[in-house]
Amino acid sequence: MIYFKSVLCLLQAFLMIVSSFSVYDSNFKFWVDRGALSLTSVTDFSFDSIDAKSLAVTDEEKESCRRWFDSNILTSENPAYDFTLGGKSLRKNPADWDITIGEESAEGEKYRHGKTSYITLNHKGSGITATVEATIYENYAACEWTVFIKNGGNDTSPVIKNFHAADCEFDTGFSELYFSKGSEPASDDFELMKSLVCPTPMVFNANGGRSESFLPYFNIKGTKCGITACIGWTGQWYASISQGVSGVDFKAKQEFFNAPLNAGEEIRSPLVSLSFYDGKCL
Repeated sequence: MIYFKSVLCLLQAFLMIVSSFSVYDSNFKFWVDRGALSLTSVTDFSFDSIDAKSLAVTDEEKESCRRWFDSNILTSENPAYDFTLGGKSLRKNPADWDITIGEESAEGEKYRHGKTSYITLNHKGSGITATVEATIYENYAACEWTVFIKNGGNDTSPVIKNFHAADCEFDTGFSELYFSKGSEPASDDFELMKSLVCPTPMVFNANGGRSESFLPYFNIKGTKCGITACIGWTGQWYASISQGVSGVDFKAKQEFFNAPLNAGEEIRSPLVSLSFYDGKCL
């Protein structure tokens, strides 16, 4: 059975490669996307009922969210976002940046129920400044962030590319994934699907800027914990999810950004939102 599932994952990965070379905004890409995920996914499943007490956010879930947020967002070492400037990765070249982590705001000062921090990254060799607006909603075991990049210099910046709002790992253990189809439109629009997370990347993206094949919302349920991940972007969004040794590798971005910034120009990443829950039920 494991061998059979591995073969299906490889076939899925092959179809995803075909999809990446197909013309966006095309019926061909739509059917390749749907066909690829159908190899490893099912729609015939059910959920157990849950009462309000069981649904309430626990202290353990709040602590999991805070621990991940502090270690992956409020940090100058190996943050959960990344981009390249002039061919050099932020995460691989932290010495190229002066990084300041601002104080966390009082709850509700910026967003209702949220505590907001700003991380400022000033590039030493240019006028580029990256600012991360990050908010944690501790009572809901949830957090979100957006990365802004601005050219505050007088000259055109080096090329910015591989602009990942998220490039991180979740220590979920062996995991399965719930996700929804997009809208063609067809009778099965928004149908919920379930799949084991493959070791080869499972790629989800828009088709010509439309969430036709899939929606940018994912529920990763693991043997250790669960994560819901959402991408707040109405254009050509992209997500990649794969099973690692101890958990899941997750990437999210606006798919095709590859450009310098003129003086005074600013760009932003998609917003990424995460919620943490106890998923020890596989």
